Formats: sequence, structure tokens, C-alpha cells
Amino acid sequence: RDAAVPDELVEAEIVSHNAARRVTGYRLAALAGWPADRILQGLSDPDILVRRAAVDALQGRAESIESLRPLLRSEDARVRLAAIEALGQAEATDILFAYLRDEAFPRIAAYRGWRKSLPSGNASWVQIARLAMAEADRAAIDEVLATLEALGHDQAVKYIRRFIGAGDERMRARAAEAISAFDERKLVTPLLPLLDEQAETRRKRLPLASVIAQMKTSSSPWLRRAAAIAKPAKPKESALSAAEEGLLDRLLFLRKVPIFGSCTLDDLYAIHQVMTRADFADGDLIMEEGAQGEQLFVLLEGTAKVGRRTPSGFAEYTTLSPGSTFGEMALFGDGIRTADVIAAGAVPCLVLERSHFEDLIRQQPGILMQICRLFGSRLRAANRGSDALRAEVRS
Repeated sequence: RDAAVPDELVEAEIVSHNAARRVTGYRLAALAGWPADRILQGLSDPDILVRRAAVDALQGRAESIESLRPLLRSEDARVRLAAIEALGQAEATDILFAYLRDEAFPRIAAYRGWRKSLPSGNASWVQIARLAMAEADRAAIDEVLATLEALGHDQAVKYIRRFIGAGDERMRARAAEAISAFDERKLVTPLLPLLDEQAETRRKRLPLASVIAQMKTSSSPWLRRAAAIAKPAKPKESALSAAEEGLLDRLLFLRKVPIFGSCTLDDLYAIHQVMTRADFADGDLIMEEGAQGEQLFVLLEGTAKVGRRTPSGFAEYTTLSPGSTFGEMALFGDGIRTADVIAAGAVPCLVLERSHFEDLIRQQPGILMQICRLFGSRLRAANRGSDALRAEVRS
């Protein structure tokens, strides 16, 4: 052992439900000289800070290289990214080169070909497949760029990230020029089609049956789920249970809720897992002005009235419809309700508790980023409206 740290102490920290303690656990594991195979489990931790602590704990462990290689084929993109970072620290350049050539680049090409070949329409499996392919495509690009960073090309990656999603054609052309001038062209040439919008229109459509067959063996569990219910000859031939098919429909519903509209399928699934259902009858008070609240509500069906109860009756501000959310600020500590919400008929709602939300964003911080972006856009819209009102008053 490099330091006299009791195994029992390290183990207790690593298995803690508290992410900060797990971070401490992997730091202690590094100090105690734990073998690499015991530290590797930290790369699959749901918390990004814990994964980074595990990567740091593997630094200088040459024996970890062969154990890291299989993690590049994990179904979890977060695990693959952690493995790439650890392999970069270990200077395992041959493994990373091979991963780009044999795994990451072919995956990008495959997903783009599959997406072009999907049928039009709003069938659940098609919508899930499109979302899963777009997410897998982005994840593969992130892995390519993470690999380049791990190989020491930080500045080039920053430049590529800046321009790769640019909508302006001139900026995309500049990105293509920068990629073409890259020293290790074999590492980045496959990225050039991503900057060429015409490349997508030139891509040939694949037979749908072939696409579905390939989806069934994809590393993405969401693509496999979509393929399992894709165009069955008879409903009973679906490879998924009715409960599983219902899950996909509920995830699509959540994605139409503005506050969750940019979340990934994994994020939506995590949100769905911690939400509960509450049913309200006609006239029930769902939310009371001035009360302390700790829940976000999503209206599943029916309508609800937002307003204020007064001595002369209910002063209605607006009406909420299915997919509407209310009580969002309760998730961020200020839980004082600013209006009454009353059910207009039977109203089922999904409910997200603040405590569950806090646990959720620790494990999947991307959810918080998406919600903050929505709040930011709402604030900008409100500011524009306020500016317009002031201009009208002055005139």
C-alpha cells in the first residue's frame, strides 16, 4: 500500500449514497494503492464528478489499459467517455486510434444512413428511433472530440466544437478548412461530411428492413426498443410488452413538455422514474397562492384554471392544457406559490418532488442545463415584452 488507509474506510466511502463521499472514496483508493480493476467500477458511476475522480485515481496505472479497452463498447456513452479520458491519460494512443477507426467513425456514418432511411409519420417507434439516432450521433461526435483531446489536440478540438454546429455556411466552411489542415488528418477527415449539408441529401436511402435489423443489434438500448415495435405484422408480434410500449409513449409525452423538451431519452427516463401521479377532481385546489410548495406539476389530461380567489369569486388569469407545467420555481428553493390552480374537471397530473429533482440533477446534470436554458429564454422573452410595453407607453 502507498498509504495506510484502511480498506474498510475506502469501501464505505465508495458505496455511499452521497456523491461527494464517493469522490473522496476514489481519492482515498488512489492513495491506498488500490488495484485498477477495483477502481474501474467508478467509471460507471451516475455522477460525473465521481467518474472523474475514478479516472484520476487510475492515472499512472499501466495495468489498467487492457481493462479499459472493453469499456469502449459499453452501452452507456458516459462510461465510454470516461474510458477514453483514462486511456488518454495512460497515453494508449494505438487503442484510441483503433477506436476512432473501427468504432466511432463507422457509428457516425451508420446512424446518419439509418436516420435518412426512416419512414415519415408520427409512429412511436419512428419518433423514438429518430431521437435515439440523433442522440447517438451527437454522442459519437463527442467521443471523437474527446479522443482527440485525450491525444493532446485540445486547441484543435476547441476550434472544431466552435464551428461544427454553426448554421452559417461560411463558418462551416472555415471549420472544414481547419479540419483539413489538421496534422493528423486521418483522425478528423471523417468529420468533414458533418459540415457538408449537401452530403446528407446525396446519401442513399437504405431498405427499411435492413435498418430495423441493424437497429436490433445497436449499442443503443433505445434503438433496440424502437426496433422491437417497428412495423410488427400483428400487435401481438411486438417484441416489447404493452408496458414497455406505454413507456415509450410516456417519454414522447414528456419530451413535448417545454421544460423537458431538450432532454435526452436517458434523461427523460430518469425523470419518468421519479415522477408520481396525482389525480384531482373538478374544483379541487391543486396549488394555493401563498402556500409553500415543493412540487412541479405536469398536466396529463384535462384543463386547469390559474388565477386568484377573491371575495367576489375566482379571477382567472389563464387556462392550462395537457403538457403544461406549473410550480417550477419550487424546484429551486423559492416554493411560495404565486397563484391558485384549480382543476376544471378530472385532472391527472405528474408530480416531481424537489428532493427527487435534486437527486436527479446530481446524477444527470444535463437535465438542469436544459431547464436553465428554458428559463433563460422565458426571461429574455419577458424582457422583450417589457421593453415593448415601455416603448408603447412613452409613445
